[in-house]
Amino acid sequence: MKSVVHAVEKHYGYRVYDWKWVSGERCRLATDHGRKWLRIEEQSSALRRSQILDQVALHRYRKTPRLIRTKYGDPLADVQGVLLSLCDDVEHSLLRMNLEDGRLLAMELAKFHLALEGVSVQSVDHSASLYSDMRMKRASLYDLNQRAIQGGNAFLEHFSRVGQHLIERADRALLTVAKGRMPERIAANSQQLRLGNDPFHAFGRDIYHQISLIEADSIQPGDPEEDVVLALRAIYASPVYELPQDEAAIATSFLAVYDEIVGGNRDERQSRIVGMALFPNEYAEIAQAYLRTCEDRSPLSSEDVEMWVARLTHLSRKKAISREENRL
Repeated sequence: MKSVVHAVEKHYGYRVYDWKWVSGERCRLATDHGRKWLRIEEQSSALRRSQILDQVALHRYRKTPRLIRTKYGDPLADVQGVLLSLCDDVEHSLLRMNLEDGRLLAMELAKFHLALEGVSVQSVDHSASLYSDMRMKRASLYDLNQRAIQGGNAFLEHFSRVGQHLIERADRALLTVAKGRMPERIAANSQQLRLGNDPFHAFGRDIYHQISLIEADSIQPGDPEEDVVLALRAIYASPVYELPQDEAAIATSFLAVYDEIVGGNRDERQSRIVGMALFPNEYAEIAQAYLRTCEDRSPLSSEDVEMWVARLTHLSRKKAISREENRL
């Protein structure tokens, strides 16, 4: 792969001092123009990213890493049939769950989403809306709770203590989402864009000391509101002792800042966002996964049961599920 790395000098005019492959597709470079990421690419995904980042720049939002073009102006370099992309290396750090960082994140998310207005990419086929997916997950919570009531192993006994509460919480979340008219709306979002990762984990500073909201390869088609949902989930889900201020106040401030910049129908948007954020998504995914393991009707081993108990216990410790009782 040494020849591929040194192709950067030929195609980009950067001198490479050192490099390290961190995966089969990603290599970190030290160059005379700063730290860079070199990636082996599929043409369609890389061209889509270059289109998106170019459009973001045209809208004067520049707090994103550059997807660097070659000396010839191309978004990709073709090296013996291998397609390469180059972008700035951004050092990321986690935001704190407090009012100040929550407002900063909301402000940058709102500006980023406004910069993406009117930008369309190749649509993505959604077999089911998020609303339909939530209803399916609610059904899994109900089915697992019915099993838990009958008992059978330590995991089911553990789940029986929280199952009914999770179902009630899911129902409140679905009702809140429905108030935001999400079922009619979500199907039209396949050509919109979102970050594609947890915003609280995506902040950092680039080599010019500018805040970077994303990595250059993290944008993907979807619904921008999912970015806001992920941020709110991080706020609501964090243990209380890690929060310097009440999580409800942080979430309220976060949404207020985002809404002030984005505008539009705030009530409907907040209903969708709050409902999705407070839906017991991770518990439902555990329920779905457990039910799948039971499909072959083979009895679980004691080691398997211990694994499921540990998974649920870890989640229960991570999230105080009773805190959201009066949130909706």
